[in-house]
This record gives sequence, C-alpha cells and structure tokens, in this order.
Amino acid sequence: MAISKVKFKKLLPTGMRSTRWGDLIDAYQNTYEEFKQEKVDSIITKYGINTATEDELKGIAYFLGFTLSVLDGYTSSLYYLRREISTIVKRIKNKTTRICYNYISMIFNIIGSIGNTSNTIINLKNYLYYEATTSFLPVRTIDQDELYLDTPEFPTLDLTTFSITVTRSLLYNFKYKFIENVNEFMSINTLKALTNDVKQAKRPTEEFYFQPILEIEANRDDYITTRDWIDYGDTFSRAQSTYLFSSGVVASGIASAHFGNSSHILLTSGITDVRNKIFAVSGILNTTLDDELVCDTQVVAVDTNSLDFQLLLNYSHRMSEASGITEAAFFNADSGIVLYSTFPKIQWDPDAYGNLRVQITLV
Repeated sequence: MAISKVKFKKLLPTGMRSTRWGDLIDAYQNTYEEFKQEKVDSIITKYGINTATEDELKGIAYFLGFTLSVLDGYTSSLYYLRREISTIVKRIKNKTTRICYNYISMIFNIIGSIGNTSNTIINLKNYLYYEATTSFLPVRTIDQDELYLDTPEFPTLDLTTFSITVTRSLLYNFKYKFIENVNEFMSINTLKALTNDVKQAKRPTEEFYFQPILEIEANRDDYITTRDWIDYGDTFSRAQSTYLFSSGVVASGIASAHFGNSSHILLTSGITDVRNKIFAVSGILNTTLDDELVCDTQVVAVDTNSLDFQLLLNYSHRMSEASGITEAAFFNADSGIVLYSTFPKIQWDPDAYGNLRVQITLV
C-alpha cells in the first residue's frame, strides 16, 4: 500500500487513538500530506513524461547529457519528444547495441535493422560495397588503397611504416511505417534528428550508412496497384501508385532502372520513362552502370515474382544532390518499360552517407 494512503492513526492501539497520542498522529498526518503535495507531487508532475512541457522534456535530456534535435516538422511535436525522453535511459544503458537502435527506430516510426560488415574484402578503393553471397553488408576504405577498415586482421601500427584509422562500417536498413506529411516519407529535418540519435548511440570508430527500403508491389490482375500510406496520427494519407505494363512480366527479367523526382499524373500504357530522371542503373543483374552517383548494384534475391537489390552509392557524391526520389521506372533487357511506380519522397540527410534498397513484388 502506498504510504500516502495509510492512515497513521489506525496503526496505534485502539485505546490510544482517542488520547493525545492520537492527536499527535493526526498532526503528523496533516504535516506529511502537505509536504508531499508541495514537494514530492510537484517533482513527480514536473518530470511526468505525459504532463511535462516541451522545455521540461528538453531539460530532462540535458540533465542526462543527451542532445535532442528539435526542428520543424515531426521532431517539434510532443509525440516525438515523449518518445525520446521515455527511451533515453534504456538507450544509454544499451548504447552501441541493437537494442538501442531498435528504440531509435521506434522513435522515428520506422522498422530498422543494423548489420555488421562482411568479412569479404573487395578492392574498390573508396567505395562502400557488400559481400556478394551472405550478409550484404558494407566494407569501406579510408585513404589507403589496400587497407580496409573492416579487415578481420587489420594491420597494427607498430608492424608497418604507416598508420590507418581503424573503424567499422555499419548499415542501417529501414522500412517506412508511416508518412510524415503528404509529400514525404521522412523530411530532411527528421532525417537529421535520426542521424543525431545514431551518432550518440554508436562507437566513435563506427561509420553509419543509412539505407531506406523502397517497397513496390504490383498485382498481375490489375494494371494499377495502389497502396495508401497514412501519417502516424492517422490524419491524412498519400497513395503510392504502381503501373504494371503486362501481366506476363517476370521480376528476374528486370534489367535496368531509372529514378526521378517528379511523377506522371495519369498512369497509362503511354508512359515510357520517369518524368524527370535523376539517376539510372543500366544493369541490375550484371552490374553495368551509367551514373556517377551509383558505384555498383548488389542483388539480394531474385526469382519470377520478386526482385530485391541495393544501389551502392559512391559516397563522394551525396544522395542529397538528387533532392530525393519520388518515381521509378524499370525496364527489360530490350529497354522496354515493364513497371512504373510513384511514391512519397525518399531522401537522405545531406550530412550522412546513404544507399537505397529496392524490393519489388509481383502478386
């Protein structure tokens, strides 16, 4: 039983309750309840997550040594701040672990997963790359052509005439659960806040690459497939529309892709490409490239009804240069368009490294 609900007088023997001892206990009870109301309850109320003001929530984060990124958009909402504060202690306790990153994903309404780097070393010099058959995770160099940050047995400083910065590259895969507004899955401000939280969770020697996943589903029985995305407050929605040009399309026959930052208003068989092309990949299965933003592609899985591949971006060219993508067109080996999709904007924090993963499903 909580002490505030205890009537102290009842703890006295029955014969003492009507004596001066009873009066003394009554006076103590009154003094205690006044003290609790003025001193104790005010502290509980002040730091109650659901009742605290924005400034009080920020004060809690500052007290715990945590830097909050509060910008226009989602990160200015009390919903976001309460999620941040309610998980700060758990994130500090589990810093650098997947548990911590799972809390971060929850804060930003995404389904995230963190991967370590592969043990396979690919000589691509200053590029992010993925091991081809198992984990599809990154390996990157810093400034030495043959020295890799994630080599299982990296050179030690006292055995060679040079020194390297030892680091681990980690991949943050994430799927969207909601849209932030009618135009975007996540705004630049929210992506900056995500980067800020990850920086405070990772080791100083770790480098993160953020990889959003574009999910495209097309129904073979309908030329147009629509998926409605809602915001986290269920107050507005935005449609993702996909046009399948033939029911006979096989996912394993998709050979190239174009990505743009506009969209076709009407989805018809007259579409021949994206409306405003930003970058292209002319070989998905055979890794033939024609764009400096993309250094390679890696197929995760492919069959008749699905294609899962990653665009490995040249990190010397930030994906922010593309101003985000809102449309994608896919072509067969004969350069004939087979699939077109328009969706809420996918974009990247200009101060962070980013990739793109595409998952196509034909049902």
